[in-house]
Amino acid sequence: MPKPLKDATKELQGAIIDTATYRERIKSRKAFQLHRKEKPDAKGRIVLRCPALGPSPTVTCPLRELLKTKVVVDKERPAVDGADLPDFADKICQQHSASFDTKKIRRQEQAFDYGTQEWDEFHTHARNSIESLNAQVKAGGREDLESSKRRLVRGFAAGQIIVTILLTNFNLRKIAAFISDKIKEDAKREASGEPAIAKMRRRDREWHNAYTGTYPPGVLPPEKPESRAPSDETGGPPLRT
Repeated sequence: MPKPLKDATKELQGAIIDTATYRERIKSRKAFQLHRKEKPDAKGRIVLRCPALGPSPTVTCPLRELLKTKVVVDKERPAVDGADLPDFADKICQQHSASFDTKKIRRQEQAFDYGTQEWDEFHTHARNSIESLNAQVKAGGREDLESSKRRLVRGFAAGQIIVTILLTNFNLRKIAAFISDKIKEDAKREASGEPAIAKMRRRDREWHNAYTGTYPPGVLPPEKPESRAPSDETGGPPLRT
């Protein structure tokens, strides 16, 4: 992978590049990602291959180009610079594919690519939700987890039991509040009634409205437009002036 793509996060944190440039580099990284060849097996191992191999390669690599017997140039792809090649080729560079333990790559394999707009929106919302929950359980007057006076017991295990009881009480309060709001909302809807449905005008209920192109309920529009009366070639009635 080119050095600017490797150092994208470092340069963003160092204020060398802006967010737009950073996300463009993150997007360019996608081409250098290993391709999944097979689904994980029963032992949790997954087979991946070099992005320069396979029926749909996404990059070109000098090491793979040397092994090709037939060169087919269908489109331009990002290229691996010869200066970025390792001194000693790894197994993924020597073989057609390599197996990896899914437990070891679980941290890198996320639902959204790190640093992308989708990743940022998802994790920002999740982080805000967690911070809001932490603030509520630490607030005074209820659970007040921030105060050590709420768990005046000796020992880590005993303290953990008290914290568990307080968190359980917090969850029950949130559930009860949700159910209470739902009951109030349903009662308000029953008292005020459902939103009124606009009554259809008589001209639309009983006749075809050529202006709006609507037909009465149960009446289907004709398959062909209605034929007009033959013209007398006079141009019709005189226009009002």
